[in-house]
Amino acid sequence: MTAEQAYTLIQDSVHTLAKAGLLPATLSQYQITPAMRMDGLPIDSVGKTSLINEIESRGRLRLPLNELSDIETLEDFADVVAHSQRAE
Repeated sequence: MTAEQAYTLIQDSVHTLAKAGLLPATLSQYQITPAMRMDGLPIDSVGKTSLINEIESRGRLRLPLNELSDIETLEDFADVVAHSQRAE
């Protein structure tokens, strides 16, 4: 998966979860950019867990949780997603 595909997966997952009511509804219309800081998104720890689960499910990936604690921007997040292993 390329970083661009990973970023699209993240963006689509955020919008899907917001529309489903699992993240704040305002995120369904949020302009999400790669430079956006993760702490700039109005997502609590439960929301972050939901987002990670959604990305893993949709991308059929296994995200390395130890690397997720170091991400600062959505671009960093996309890089981790792009380099994650496929779930078996």
